[in-house]
Amino acid sequence: MQLSGKISEDIEIVAALTDENTPIQPEGNTERLEELDKVFIQMKHPNVVGTFGDYQLTQRSGEFGVIDRKLQGLMGEFNYGDVSGYLSIANSRGKFNSNSLIGLDGTQGPYRLGGINNERDIIIIAGTEKVFLDGIEMKRGENNDYTIEYSNATITFTPNRLITSASRINVDFEYTDRQFARSFFGSGTSAKFFNDKLKVKFQYLREGDDQDAPIDISLSDDDKNILAQAGDDRNKAVKSGVKLAEPDSLGQIKGIYTKVDTTINSVAFTYYVYNPGDSLSLYTVSFSYVGEGKGDYNRQSLGYYNFVGIGSGNYLPIIYLPTPQLKQIGNISIDVNPFENVILSLEYAGSLWDKNRMSAIDEGDNYGYARNISLKVLPTQILLGDLNFGKAGFSYRDRFVQGKFTSLDRFDDIEFNRNYNSANQTKINDESLREIGVSLQPIQEFTINSTSGFLRKGNDFSSDRFNNLIRFTDTKDFNFEYNLDYVKSKTAFLKSNWLRHK
Repeated sequence: MQLSGKISEDIEIVAALTDENTPIQPEGNTERLEELDKVFIQMKHPNVVGTFGDYQLTQRSGEFGVIDRKLQGLMGEFNYGDVSGYLSIANSRGKFNSNSLIGLDGTQGPYRLGGINNERDIIIIAGTEKVFLDGIEMKRGENNDYTIEYSNATITFTPNRLITSASRINVDFEYTDRQFARSFFGSGTSAKFFNDKLKVKFQYLREGDDQDAPIDISLSDDDKNILAQAGDDRNKAVKSGVKLAEPDSLGQIKGIYTKVDTTINSVAFTYYVYNPGDSLSLYTVSFSYVGEGKGDYNRQSLGYYNFVGIGSGNYLPIIYLPTPQLKQIGNISIDVNPFENVILSLEYAGSLWDKNRMSAIDEGDNYGYARNISLKVLPTQILLGDLNFGKAGFSYRDRFVQGKFTSLDRFDDIEFNRNYNSANQTKINDESLREIGVSLQPIQEFTINSTSGFLRKGNDFSSDRFNNLIRFTDTKDFNFEYNLDYVKSKTAFLKSNWLRHK
């Protein structure tokens, strides 16, 4: 049922109600999804809007305060003169993650998405995905660019988008792993002063797991003790996946794995062989994906894992215990417009990331910070006597992000890592970025944009980038554009230069 109308001269009410109450995810093969079980009531006033139920929260305060979530709860927004703000208290449906994939020649899909810790058994929350191919956002639908299986977390591209080994696939999404209930709190406000010459924004976001409210898991006292001693190290929050099979009705133990004791390089070692039905198969074994070349087993089929040698596989006979996490971020940004066409922006952000709320170990490294300074001089007419030199603009940016800083969403441009050739840098380091740009427009139809920047990640990586864009457009529908991009990067072991133009 949907309804809308005014209950007074200034107050309007809008509502959408349904009683479907189904956990089934919609099919991701159409451009528009029919929302399942969406319930909300919204009351509107010229100065205040209140939403109760399911809603989408999309906010950006400065560069680091980015949030885009599907939530269920309460949200209030106000706008009074030069002051505006919002308050959100809700249950968070899932976790945010971003995957970067490389295409395969002749393979349109399916491409599997993984969780923050490379989890495979996840469910994508319908409609939360943003799919980018070579930096361009794609459109969902069989007649458009891609389809998605939300329950299987896989994406398949349509023939409209041919995938090759040079294709760069990036996907932002929310997912649920059904481990802990999650809560969200967010608030932000902005104010304008001195005829919009000074703008101040503040935002605080908090999202985390409730360690006392597990969903589809059960933690024993031994499990909780392991988590308490693990600190922030996920590789310590594990238990053995090997169990002696339960006796059947006749008291016989029938497992599916046989235990094999041996020595490798004069060291005692035990591994397990899939051999259901054998009298020596006394064990059931659960395996976890640990990464390419970091395990001892490979998956052959459902429930069948084969020992391939120490460090030669992708799985180990262990069970990762879920670690409840909590992220908090606050930021303040100030925009100053002292002169016409001149904008100075200052921002500071701090974050707290508790990677294991059930442990008091490693609490000293939770805090991280980031700051950003930018100066923009918008294209301005340059006159010298009777001579008109056209328009010129200038920009400068100085950004520092501490390695311990975290955000709730991605704040960099989707092609940021490619622009600075830093996609392979997985080690977390302090990051410094500086960019300077000049824009020249001697005549209305002709524009030159030139940008120079450098990126430093600790002492392990440095990259310098030079970009020049020339654009000419006349009134006779003739367009010419030439872009030259040169990047010189260096790691502790390798130097590389590359040039691209179009």
